[in-house]
Amino acid sequence: MKFYAPGKLMISGEYLVLDGAYALSLPSKFGQYLEVSEGEINAKQNIHWESYDHQRKRWFHAAYERNEKTFTCNTSDNASMANTLKNLLEIIVENKPNIFQKHTDYHFKTRLKFDRHWGLGSSSTLISVLADWSGINPYKLLDFSFGGSGYDVAVAQQKTPILYQNVHRKRDIQSVDLRWKFKDKLFFIYQNKKQSSQEQIKKYRTQKRPSLHLINQISQISFDLSNCSRLDEFEELLNQHESIISVLINQAPLAEKFPEFKGSIKSLGAWGGDFFLATGNEEDMEYFRDKGYATVLSFDQLFDPWKSMK
Repeated sequence: MKFYAPGKLMISGEYLVLDGAYALSLPSKFGQYLEVSEGEINAKQNIHWESYDHQRKRWFHAAYERNEKTFTCNTSDNASMANTLKNLLEIIVENKPNIFQKHTDYHFKTRLKFDRHWGLGSSSTLISVLADWSGINPYKLLDFSFGGSGYDVAVAQQKTPILYQNVHRKRDIQSVDLRWKFKDKLFFIYQNKKQSSQEQIKKYRTQKRPSLHLINQISQISFDLSNCSRLDEFEELLNQHESIISVLINQAPLAEKFPEFKGSIKSLGAWGGDFFLATGNEEDMEYFRDKGYATVLSFDQLFDPWKSMK
């Protein structure tokens, strides 16, 4: 059995999506595969797990022994990841007691199509493919493992650009047709470091809850961005969004780090890592390459236009 889920990037709504704002998110070309197969018949039931990166190198493996609804990890090269998988397997068995055949070994193999340090959703795509395999609600798996707003899981499940809102676990997910005729002016630059979403969520939660006015402002920007057809309007919306989030989290906009750059710059997701969006021409992107940012992807390199554009 084989399953696939695409990665994602959040274009707008970071942080405030946790408090009910609408976020605009796109599925990437690159995702994660899961293959599940049955193995030998043994007196004890064992679960074997292997994870491979985009270069087909194994970066994680673990072996579990199942006893009714619990799993014991016997072998692993990453205790934290092994414990997360243990929790996920136990949630699955609790909800689907007969999902595993008795006395049969199971082999799970995952393979990423993107660099797992890019922040495109190695966790959310894992949740999505496990949900597809098991038939369990993906948000239930998310709540008992990685946590978060769930927008990334929604993108992985929908496989289209979406506007996403989560208010007390009541989710509004709207597929959108983008009219970005200027997509050739959009570039995505990796900041050479991965940001921990879970740590950033914890930090954000220590702050005072934002006002409803602020939440509505970001929601409106998300809707306006999804309907935008002109680059100058798009850039103005990006700048407004950066200004609002900058004040909210008391952190300088990323553009201040690149004062000579003439286009617009917007952080994507948790500030301080992963990708950011810059507007301009291919020649303009040499500015970032000269500063050591080797991974500069065009819109078409990162997204499937036929899935993202009307």
